[in-house]
Amino acid sequence: MYVLFLIIMPIFFAMSGYLFKIPLTYKKYAIMLRKKIIILGIPYLFFSLLLFIMSFFLKIDVEGINGIKSLILIPIYPISYLWFLNALFFCYLVVGFCEVKKINSFVQYIIYIVATILSFMLPSTNVWYYFVSNFSWILCFYIGFQLKEKKLFINKSVIVISLFLFVISAFIQIKTSSLWYLQGDFFTYSNFLAKISSIFILIPLFKTVKNTNKIARYFEKYGKISLIIYLVHVPIISVLRKY
Repeated sequence: MYVLFLIIMPIFFAMSGYLFKIPLTYKKYAIMLRKKIIILGIPYLFFSLLLFIMSFFLKIDVEGINGIKSLILIPIYPISYLWFLNALFFCYLVVGFCEVKKINSFVQYIIYIVATILSFMLPSTNVWYYFVSNFSWILCFYIGFQLKEKKLFINKSVIVISLFLFVISAFIQIKTSSLWYLQGDFFTYSNFLAKISSIFILIPLFKTVKNTNKIARYFEKYGKISLIIYLVHVPIISVLRKY
């Protein structure tokens, strides 16, 4: 699970960036944001309310619920696993704006990396933690976007170096943190390189897989409903645990 958590979110955000189409005008940017608000914002509000009802009225344990305050703070402090929807929308919001404004890619990288480092200093209980940590996922998103936009080729040497950095970074976290098995999901000082390097290992794999491959067809099939699977898995698990 630890290794999977190191990989899953960085590659998902990188793939989202890889498939991102730049809005060339402010009008197209506004249209894009409106679509993302509907696709991501409505489920975010609905499932936040559902989790609150399950916790407050049905007395089912739901991670991240702390009374009515949890519901009030959802604009900046998502409930449990719903941080993902918030972070993905933030990627479209920020990168789309920067591209319309034609902000230099080097400047963007500096902003995203500095904000990621700042997120290491904030405890996860801090009300601004998720806002700042969103920039970590923007970094992954932007790397994927740049790989496609600049038509960058990842050769075997880069893959081997990335694999080496991934193993070393994961090993350092395991050796330096007693809770390493719980800290694979979000960025930390020790797993930063592992998360970023995983992108350069898995993007080339994505580009070489043919749709005739059985594994590729499996992910193509369930990829279409992956957001639905993600949204319903926590409520279902919570109800089953209660039962």
